[in-house]
Amino acid sequence: MNIDPFDEKMWEVRLELVLNALADAQEPFLEAHWQANGSPPKIEFNGQDETPYPGEDLARLYEAAGIAMRDGDQEYFVPLRTALDHVRDIMRLHPSLTCVSSTMFGADGLQVGILNARSFTSLSRLIVGQMARRDACPDKRFRTSIIELNSLLQLSRGGQSHPLSNRLDIGYDIALFHGDRVLDTVELGEGYSLMPYSHLRENVDDEWLEDVAPDQLRHRNWDSICAVVHEFR
Repeated sequence: MNIDPFDEKMWEVRLELVLNALADAQEPFLEAHWQANGSPPKIEFNGQDETPYPGEDLARLYEAAGIAMRDGDQEYFVPLRTALDHVRDIMRLHPSLTCVSSTMFGADGLQVGILNARSFTSLSRLIVGQMARRDACPDKRFRTSIIELNSLLQLSRGGQSHPLSNRLDIGYDIALFHGDRVLDTVELGEGYSLMPYSHLRENVDDEWLEDVAPDQLRHRNWDSICAVVHEFR
């Protein structure tokens, strides 16, 4: 199902409506989930609430709604599943999502390609991201997150609908090396640079690194790790 020609503005408006409806529908389910499993711990720093958005709890809730028929909770989850399905239906109308959706991946799955690699994600994960981004926006509205999502999706079609802040349209191809101590970034030319690991902490998962690093680095002694980094749009 697709809109031809694709009307970006209409897609953004419709997605905002269904995301607002989902945000309202999921609240009682989240509260019930926390009552049964415990609420996320509050984190404060210098008097400011820095509690992360409960994205993993929300992802588990969406997953539970998806398998409700198998677990015998189908009737309970009907309001949440209906609201989720409306959001997924609108999301799939975007040409960039249409082309990575397939019945082979189920109702929720997406196959995403970056450089020469392919991976799988889901519409549910994109929806969780929209919820988290809205929570981080000063006005607590979906408008900013939807515009950003549309602009990111348009990149795969060779365009960009709106300017993206914080270099959201830049990706990093990172090759990690162990043995050399690099203290600062060294530009190598043609978009390549040599960096200390400390400059990449936001782009590399520490837990993943612990799994693949040599034994002598298991205690987070990352000073002897560096990386060759290549930026791409």
